[in-house]
Amino acid sequence: METLVRLISEVVSDNISLLATDDHNAYLRLGRLYPHGKVRDARGEYIVGAIQTNMIEGFCSIFKRGIMDSFHKVSR
Repeated sequence: METLVRLISEVVSDNISLLATDDHNAYLRLGRLYPHGKVRDARGEYIVGAIQTNMIEGFCSIFKRGIMDSFHKVSR
């Protein structure tokens, strides 16, 4: 949780209207730092009003496919 919150605070602007995540416990403290909304994937929630995570999941899928097709591997 500490590593994730530190990473998010380094890359996410303080001037956002909403930080949307799933309901993983590692995100619990984000509500103190940002306007935070979540969807409960385990309950079958994928969109709750303006809160959704499908766009970032789609982006990550396309990004990973591009890396594997072009480079086959990316080192740390």
